[in-house]
Amino acid sequence: RGGKNGLAYSLGSAMGVGGAKSSTLLAGFCPRIGLDVGGVLKQHATDMYSSELWWKSRDIMTPQVLWAVRAIVQIFGEANVFIACHQRPDLKEHTDIWLHETMDICTETGLLRENVHFVHKRTGQGGLGMLAEKLRLSHFIDDSFLNLEAVFSDGMGNAQSFVEGVGGRLLHFARSGDGRAPPEPMEHISAGMRPYYSAVANWPEALAVLDPGMRRIRSVCSCQTRRPCCTEGEVRSRITSYEPSGAT
Repeated sequence: RGGKNGLAYSLGSAMGVGGAKSSTLLAGFCPRIGLDVGGVLKQHATDMYSSELWWKSRDIMTPQVLWAVRAIVQIFGEANVFIACHQRPDLKEHTDIWLHETMDICTETGLLRENVHFVHKRTGQGGLGMLAEKLRLSHFIDDSFLNLEAVFSDGMGNAQSFVEGVGGRLLHFARSGDGRAPPEPMEHISAGMRPYYSAVANWPEALAVLDPGMRRIRSVCSCQTRRPCCTEGEVRSRITSYEPSGAT
């Protein structure tokens, strides 16, 4: 499954997310996903110290990120996976070097280089919400709740109709993905956004939310504890087909 164009079906219906809207609003639409960089693909705050040449280090990638992005490309199809990053202008060049030279992320995962996008603002004209709308993203992974809010509901432009249309997911990723606890529940999450929001501790939990066949993770919105609902081993055993021998 997967391939270049992915699966033209209601991922939300398969996951039981989004209610009646999922089956009618965007029939035949291929779900599309956006990934943040800092705190999601690479560890948080490593780009704060330019003298340390962070952009030349593979050691700062989040645990199991290449394996996870390979899996995401298989789930959604290469044409439907994007890096959509809110990035300071002075860091863009170094982030490009880290992604494409140090990590060689496109060769390693199947991600398309033309699907890598940066914006310098979270909200407003030219912001992350407008980029998400332009790319028609139904799913998004970010360690910043404010970025997820912008993707879903920025007044200048947002991807809300695509998220609701296929019952997408807005994954609040634990910063750097190296712990076993998801982010704390957000008290001020809007009623409209809440059905699509999940908090995850790491990449195995993120994959469990994204793949309809691996729904062992509960949304933190309905979970009374912060205990992980699936172990790394349990998830990895289900998706070995995504991982070539010796993958990171």
